[in-house]
Amino acid sequence: MSVLELVVASSRDLAAGIRGLRLRRSDGSDLPGFTAGAHIDVEVRLADGSIATRSYSIASAPGERRFYEIAVLRETQGAGGSAFMHDRLTVGTRLNASEPRNDFPLAADAAEHLLIAGGIGITPILAMVRVLAAEGRRFEMHYCARAPEAMAFRAEVAALAGDRAHFHFDGGDPRRGLDLASALKPPAPGRHVYLCGPKPMIEAALVLCRDAGWPGEQVHFEFFAEAAAAIGDQPIELVLARSGRTLTVAADRTILETLIEAGAEPLSDCRRGECGVCVTAVIAGEPLHRDYYLTDAEKRAGKSMCICISRAQSKRLVLDL
Repeated sequence: MSVLELVVASSRDLAAGIRGLRLRRSDGSDLPGFTAGAHIDVEVRLADGSIATRSYSIASAPGERRFYEIAVLRETQGAGGSAFMHDRLTVGTRLNASEPRNDFPLAADAAEHLLIAGGIGITPILAMVRVLAAEGRRFEMHYCARAPEAMAFRAEVAALAGDRAHFHFDGGDPRRGLDLASALKPPAPGRHVYLCGPKPMIEAALVLCRDAGWPGEQVHFEFFAEAAAAIGDQPIELVLARSGRTLTVAADRTILETLIEAGAEPLSDCRRGECGVCVTAVIAGEPLHRDYYLTDAEKRAGKSMCICISRAQSKRLVLDL
């Protein structure tokens, strides 16, 4: 996939701590098309001076080819990627990005769409609303944030969705905001639910969907946070069966990061355990599954794992790499 050379066409404050950016091609030509729910990976410079990539969902309409609109939440405890997007980018700044990819598309065969967004999770959901409203398709959405001033794109959502949009404010206490149990309708043929926002909100919604009997193929979700170390994580002795190499995965690094740093080029995409691109066969050892892609039966079997986010319960892990 080719690299897009982009330039910041405009910048605006969307809400408290959220910057909206419109990015166009540096030569002024049309951008590659995309579908609602897609994202681009943008090169950023971290606080330590290193170059990394960060994924940003496209909030603009899929038919718009002049620019991509993204929204960036300033993460005060982050590694510096969001600070770079807030503080270093001005109109005219050039940057590199990937072409759009979509791990969170609208279901083509759905008869009804239930959209639930939390905070910055509105960005892919807004693109979906644009499509559904324009095509006259059946949908309802719920959008929650701490307060009205923290809600990006609120006016756009209200104008597009009208009375199909429901806004919820919790003042920082999730118990006072969106009632997920009430928002999630019972499962029905053709009814699909889409979730994007903070990890606790999505995980709570997934439990409710599971308990209510929602078919997995009718539940779609996307996190914004990548893998993070958990309390108790230990180093792993990682053996690559094909090459014969042995690597050490530090407690604060993922298997995928360790492989890339060692010069390997494993397949990957979301780095959140959602898409399944990085699934790798396990030859020996006991995986510690943290992904959302493998089925419960596959996880119990222990024969494969998502190396972007999962670790090992055993001290030694042998992979088919």
